[in-house]
Amino acid sequence: MNPEHVVSAGSGADSVAAVLGETTQPAYQLAAGGNIAWWNEQFASVVGYTDEELSQLDAPDLFPAETWDRFEARLAGADETTYWTDKIDMVRKDGEQCTHHHTTNLTQNGGESVLTGIVSVADGDLPRAELLEAVQLATDRVIAAKTREEIEHALCETLGNAGLYRAVWVGEERDGRLEPVAAAGPETVSVDAFAGEWTEADEARPALVTAQTGRISTIRDIPNSELPDGPRAFTADHGFHAGCSVPLVADGTIYGVLTSYTDTPDRYGELEETLLTQLGRVAGLAIGSVQTERLMLSQPRIELELRLKSDAIPIVRFAKETGATGEREWMTQEGDGTIVQYYTIEGAAPDRVVAEMENTDNVQSSRVVDADANLYEVRFDESAAGMLLAAGAETRRIELDPDGATIVATAPEGTDVREILDRIREIYPETELRAKRTLSEQGRRDQPAWLDSTELTDKQTEMVEAAFEAGYFEWPRDVTAEDLAERLGISAATLHYHLRRAQRQLVEAYLD
Repeated sequence: MNPEHVVSAGSGADSVAAVLGETTQPAYQLAAGGNIAWWNEQFASVVGYTDEELSQLDAPDLFPAETWDRFEARLAGADETTYWTDKIDMVRKDGEQCTHHHTTNLTQNGGESVLTGIVSVADGDLPRAELLEAVQLATDRVIAAKTREEIEHALCETLGNAGLYRAVWVGEERDGRLEPVAAAGPETVSVDAFAGEWTEADEARPALVTAQTGRISTIRDIPNSELPDGPRAFTADHGFHAGCSVPLVADGTIYGVLTSYTDTPDRYGELEETLLTQLGRVAGLAIGSVQTERLMLSQPRIELELRLKSDAIPIVRFAKETGATGEREWMTQEGDGTIVQYYTIEGAAPDRVVAEMENTDNVQSSRVVDADANLYEVRFDESAAGMLLAAGAETRRIELDPDGATIVATAPEGTDVREILDRIREIYPETELRAKRTLSEQGRRDQPAWLDSTELTDKQTEMVEAAFEAGYFEWPRDVTAEDLAERLGISAATLHYHLRRAQRQLVEAYLD
C-alpha cells in the first residue's frame, strides 16, 4: 500500500481525487475487507500513527465495531447511501477515543467500492488565526484596488489562496440570474458550473437569494441538505460540503455576492460569518466609491454657487459682527456618517470662534487645532457639505466673509438642484442659488490659459517640496502626513493646512 497514491479510477473518482489532492483536512480511503487503502499525513496525525504503522492496520483497528459495520454494509452494496455525514469515534494509538465529524463518499474503483472520508477536527475546524489574516489581507487588497474588477478578483484570489476554502466566487445579478464575474477554485471545475448549480436550483437558491435580499445565506452539510438533487450531488462530488454567500453591500445598494465553499460540513460559525459579512461591506463600499469616482469623471457636470446671508445662522452673524474671514481647508467623513471639516478663520479670538461654532444647532463640537495657523476642527450632525455629498455633489470651496458665506460645489448634470436647496435651507435658512454653470468635459469652466507660475509663500514651497521628495503624492503614499510632519517638526494639522493652501493656489492658477 502506498499512502501517496489516491484510489481515483471509476465513477465520480476523478473529482474525489482532485478533492483529496487539495484538501488540508484529515482524509482516508477504505476498501472492502477493512483495507485502509489511502490516507494523508493529517489523518495519521489525528490517530497518532506513523505511515508504516498504519500500513499494518485494518479499518476495524481504528473504528468501533458499529461504525465499521455501517462502512462495510455500504462497501458491499447492502446500504445504498452514497453520501453520509456524522460524528464518528476513532481509536487513537494511545487507546484514547477521538470524536470528529466525518463526511464520506462512495465511489467505484475497477468495479470495487471505495469509501472516502474527510474529517473535520474539533471546534468547528476553524483556523482562526489564518482566517483573520486572510480577511485582513483581502480587506487591504480591496481598499487598494482601483476598479470594480480588481476588487472582485482580489476577494477571490486572496481567500482562495489562503487554503481555507475549496472555492470562492463573486457573482452579479443580471436579469434575475447571478452571473459569475470572478472565481478561485479547483482547476477541474469551471466557475460557471458550480455557480450555476448553486444559483439555479428550483427551490432554495442561496447566492441569488442573498443578491436579492442582502441577507447572508449559509448551508452546512450540503450533501444531506434540503437542496435539490443536482446541487447536492455536484457539490458533494467536488468536495463542497458547506457554502456561505454574503452580500457586497453599501448604503442599501447590493453590488454582488461573495460565495465560498469548504470541504468540511460544520464550518461558518458566528465568527466566520461575521468576518465574511464585514468583508462584503468593505468591498461594497469600495465598489461604490470607484463607481462614484468614475461617474464623476465621465459625466458632464454643473457648478453651483450658493450664498448664505441670514443672520439666523450663528457663524454668518458672527462674521458680520466681527469682520472675520475664513475658508474650509478640507473635509472627512467618519464611519458613522459624521462630517468633520477643517477651517482657517482669521480676525477673531479662538475662544469666540469655537463658541460661535458650537452655538449652531447642527454642530456637535468645535476645537482649535493649531492656533498659529488659525485652524479649527468642526464636527457636524448635518451640514451643507454633507447634504451635497449625499446627493453626489462635491463641495469645492466654502468661504466666510463679513457679509456671509459662499459655497461652491460641482454635481452631475441632471442633479435635482431644487431638492438640494430645499434640504440645505432646513438648516441654513434663506440660502440663495447665486449661479449655476455648465462645466466643460474636463470638469472646468473655459478660462484663460495656464499661468506659468504662481506665488507660494516660503513655508508653502518648503512643505510641497518636502512632501514631493518624500513620496507623499504617490499612490499609494510612501509616507503618511503624520510621519512627514514629524520629520519637519510640525503638527500634522499644520502640514495639511500649508499643503492644502498651496495645492489650491496651484490648481486655481491652472484653472484660471
